[in-house]
Amino acid sequence: MAAFREALGYCDLYDLWFNGQWYTWERGRLVKNNIRERLDRGVANMKWWDLFPRYKVNRLQHSFSDHCPVVVDTFGNKDMQGGVKQWHFRFDANWVLNDEVNERLKQEWNSNSLDVLEKLEKVGSKLSNWVKGEKQRKDQRRKYLNGRLLELGASEISDVALEEITEIKLELNIEADKDELYWEQRARVNWLRIGDRNTTFFHKSATHRRRKNRIKGLENEVGKLITDEHEITILATKYFKELFSSKPVKSHDRLFESFLPCITDKHNGILMQEFKEE
Repeated sequence: MAAFREALGYCDLYDLWFNGQWYTWERGRLVKNNIRERLDRGVANMKWWDLFPRYKVNRLQHSFSDHCPVVVDTFGNKDMQGGVKQWHFRFDANWVLNDEVNERLKQEWNSNSLDVLEKLEKVGSKLSNWVKGEKQRKDQRRKYLNGRLLELGASEISDVALEEITEIKLELNIEADKDELYWEQRARVNWLRIGDRNTTFFHKSATHRRRKNRIKGLENEVGKLITDEHEITILATKYFKELFSSKPVKSHDRLFESFLPCITDKHNGILMQEFKEE
């Protein structure tokens, strides 16, 4: 078993989890000798997760074998794929390192007289579109700088060449700092502070967190599992509306059932007297 686990680690494979019954192997037809275990699993690496983010692992019923058939469905939950994916604005921490972001925020915010919520939505949409173009420009710029470094490294050494190499490396380091801020925000961990600098393990952990936080289903008040994305939205909205809404109280009698009077009639009489100037 240790060798098997070592093989999984060496091949960078992780458990895909499952839907349905928790066990995959069963033996014994009576309660006293029945044994159930989870022996069969679907596993994949991080690249596979990126290719099939909506995958679904199902355990089918078994009859002839002790083991349940395991089906890995790369299309996943078809109910969750229906409809148009709702856009959500997310601010990336590495934007604060870009001087142009502040000016664009001011420009977009002052470009209209909408209310605050509409302003925020429009600014977020404009900023996201700008970031997409900025990313393409940055990728092209990084490719050019790396190519230029190769050219300078193959050329004869000179003060001019060394100065340009220094400037290129400085620019590339700034871009690397932005990338590290991005991954730090995504993973919400402090590995960057303790020396794990932008490694493959760091990227894996961020991706694993995104996969783990995906809501595939919710149980309603009667215990039924809801997997349709639209119904999940309605169920969650209803739950939090009821949770944070005040409800009228019909009677306050129950509040006073546990209280015993500690003020005597004499004290109460003094407290109830009319107010006097002296």
